[in-house]
Amino acid sequence: MTSSMFSPNPDQNIVKRSVDAKEEASSFRIRSPPETPADSAHSSSALGTDFQSTMEGSNGKKGRRVCPHTDYGTKCICSDPRCAAASKKIAKYEPDGDAFFSLPMNPKPESEMVNKPTGQVKASRDARAKRRERMLKALPPAATIRANDPRYKKGTQFKIHASHFPRQIRYLVERNGSRPGANLPLSISVELKNQLHSRGLAYTDADKFDDGTFVPLPNVPISEVESYAGELEEAYADELEDTIQPAKRQKTRSSRDEFDLRRSEHIAAGAVAREKLAKQREKATAEALQKRIDELTSQNLKLRKRVDELKTELIKVKQGHEVFEYGLSRSNFLSNKWHEANPRAAKHFFGFKDWKETVDRLHALFGVRPPTEIPSKTTPISPFEKYLMGYLRVHTKISVYTIGRIWGRDDGHVGRLIGTTVDAIGVAAKIPPNVDNTPE
Repeated sequence: MTSSMFSPNPDQNIVKRSVDAKEEASSFRIRSPPETPADSAHSSSALGTDFQSTMEGSNGKKGRRVCPHTDYGTKCICSDPRCAAASKKIAKYEPDGDAFFSLPMNPKPESEMVNKPTGQVKASRDARAKRRERMLKALPPAATIRANDPRYKKGTQFKIHASHFPRQIRYLVERNGSRPGANLPLSISVELKNQLHSRGLAYTDADKFDDGTFVPLPNVPISEVESYAGELEEAYADELEDTIQPAKRQKTRSSRDEFDLRRSEHIAAGAVAREKLAKQREKATAEALQKRIDELTSQNLKLRKRVDELKTELIKVKQGHEVFEYGLSRSNFLSNKWHEANPRAAKHFFGFKDWKETVDRLHALFGVRPPTEIPSKTTPISPFEKYLMGYLRVHTKISVYTIGRIWGRDDGHVGRLIGTTVDAIGVAAKIPPNVDNTPE
């Protein structure tokens, strides 16, 4: 032990130990080998992949949480390398289509709020949370993992490349006068949803708001995005081949003039390619719409054919009813065809010349007409039938029991009906109501 360790002044010992520690650390850094560029790149990349939110500085402040998009390989939240490759082609051949839309941010939890939201504010928060949830559901699973990565700073704004959204939704943003990359519409109409659904883009009831509109989903498959980027590249190559003329030998031309010429040719070829691709897309949309119209027309024809078949079946049922309903029955007493086939029946049973005179006489005397519907056991007895029963009882003197069997009703009920009509028939015919209406 040295004498300095037992110095009478303890502060001097503390200062000395601090100085010794600093010198030792300085000498250690000098002895460390110099960091190579490769080591520097490796360490910087490690910073992006390791958790850094728990680091404490010498001043007591926590380090900022960082997680650059290079960790996932793409600027788009989908984290799919195919999306990055396709977006590069779109940026090159269709600059207007190279845009990013913002993923809605999660509302602040109500537990962290002093004043709980209510009414329209709460509805708006719920709608924003639903848009975020359904958009992440429509994207690949890596998007949800990335959005929930705790390494990102709170409030990080994630981006979705425009190619993930259907062209109809992007056109809707342009028609509203928004700049490329601006926020998406809060919702889409049912008509637009049906149009996208007919193209094979899935929508469910979970994507539906309370007012009947739907969440604008980034549900275009990555294969379709790649196909679209490839079409842009092929169309540009074709137009460039048609536009650029064979080089002619010129005596004097500066490199700057040649560069400007190439640049103008490049711009012109790109514009022509975009116009051609837009026409192809419009044609494909028209063909899909016509196909849908043809399907609906075919369904309509099938429905009409089915209606005709049902009408034919109904006619057959009526004909079968006429075949099996023969002899004295309620339906035959009310059937014009049965009376045409049996012209003497009306005179024999009711005392009139024929069925037509029977109908006319009952209408003239009592204001009743035959029922229009086919009689059955469940249909009530009409006023016309009540008077028909009365005439049948008065003219043929058959029993109330027999009339009840013909109509399929209880004889007591039939007797009460006949009792009310026989009196009226007697007054109309100037005959005394002396017929016994009690069941036999």
